[in-house]
Amino acid sequence: MQFVGITRFNLVTSKTLGDFNVTKNLSVDQAKRKMFTPERLDAKLETFQHFCLPTYRELARREERSHGLVLVSHDLPGSVRTRLEDLCASVPRLHVVEFHDDDGIVERLAPVLTELARGDRLFTYRYDDDDLLAADFLQTVDRICATVPRGTIVSMNRGFVVARLVDDSFGVYEEHDPLNAYGLGIVSDGTAPLNIFGRTRHDRMIDPVVHETETPSWIAIRHGLNDSQSNATELNRLKALVDHRQPGSRTADLFHDRFPQLDLDALQALPRLPLYRNLDAVARRCLRHTRKVEAEVKRLKGELRTTKGELKSVRRELSALKESTSFRLVRRVAALPGARALWSLMQRGRATRQHRDSSRV
Repeated sequence: MQFVGITRFNLVTSKTLGDFNVTKNLSVDQAKRKMFTPERLDAKLETFQHFCLPTYRELARREERSHGLVLVSHDLPGSVRTRLEDLCASVPRLHVVEFHDDDGIVERLAPVLTELARGDRLFTYRYDDDDLLAADFLQTVDRICATVPRGTIVSMNRGFVVARLVDDSFGVYEEHDPLNAYGLGIVSDGTAPLNIFGRTRHDRMIDPVVHETETPSWIAIRHGLNDSQSNATELNRLKALVDHRQPGSRTADLFHDRFPQLDLDALQALPRLPLYRNLDAVARRCLRHTRKVEAEVKRLKGELRTTKGELKSVRRELSALKESTSFRLVRRVAALPGARALWSLMQRGRATRQHRDSSRV
């Protein structure tokens, strides 16, 4: 069996416009203006160099029947095309295939796949330019395909999602995703090769499917230029691994056994997710706001202390006023005619009640 990976490197044709969210409802020229900006191409080339290319190299090292096809538009800017071809030339059996604006993937690759199959059985699989496959991916596929008929889909259901959150923190979680696009392939033969891109959308396959669920077989990298953007649920599932030694060191250690091609340099070159890129600026704004709030609280506390002091003073003045008013009132009552006689009468009444109460006892 021959194994052929198919990678679309920023491919834009009239047949691929509807395959990507970023190019839907655009003309070919509009899509190319959007996809061929220097910033986007540099970022795509960097992720290809750090994640996709090392995987093809590792697969070719372990399996002589491993082949790779990197699909590019015929008018991909020259400097990027040259760099991409130089990178692919460094990996055995990794080829760049040029597409014109009206070429379809199935029709264009049919003679290429026939030649690579050499009359043998064939497994074509899709492989995005910014992801990783496990080092034993082809051995796992070979074992599965030994007992399945032509036209069978093989889906690697388990893998990881990795993203850079901040400078020293990477988010990781394990995903179970049947019929995902990571290494999804189809079994056929060289006489009539089947292309995985000739089937329906990957998550709506109606062909017979074998689901591999034993071990994680892929890593999906989230970097902000993914056609399928991260949603809130996915971001909430990213469990941060904070690397206090070197950024990415704990994350690289986690994947060392199954993904030895993932090195520290690749992780350190990974940009933050857009949601987290302005985190430092947000933190600085929050700090400034916090300081303003603290200053306002301090000012209000000072005013409160002043108000409390003023309130105590008012209370003292009020108390003094009450005492002064009562004293003046007593003096006025005492000066009234008959006040002394009334006072004597009240005293005699009190004495009489006390005597009566003591007699009862």
